[in-house]
Amino acid sequence: MSTSTPRIFAPRVIAVFETDSGDLTEATVQTDQRDQFAFSMVRRVTPNIPSVQDDPQLWTAFLTWHALKRSGVPEAQATKWDDFLQSHLVSVNVVNADEMGDGGPNVGPLEQTTA
Repeated sequence: MSTSTPRIFAPRVIAVFETDSGDLTEATVQTDQRDQFAFSMVRRVTPNIPSVQDDPQLWTAFLTWHALKRSGVPEAQATKWDDFLQSHLVSVNVVNADEMGDGGPNVGPLEQTTA
């Protein structure tokens, strides 16, 4: 019997989004279980949202929006998730464990820069 701890995937992401003033901003944010739970709850009440397996890009973008919202990013707080994805989000890149330096999850505060 294995006693290993199951691994839960909560991606750390680098998001580039357009601010309300039109500037491009890059932010690195750690997603977590709260973001995944929010996706599940929205999916329950909204028709035609694909599963994580069917559209992992949408899932990652939703987690990014929710994590940015939790982190206090005004553009994420002021819009619904689908509006944020259509009007503000430019790109999302998942940070691999190898890119984190220590090979493990890197949970940290929002790191935001203006491009």
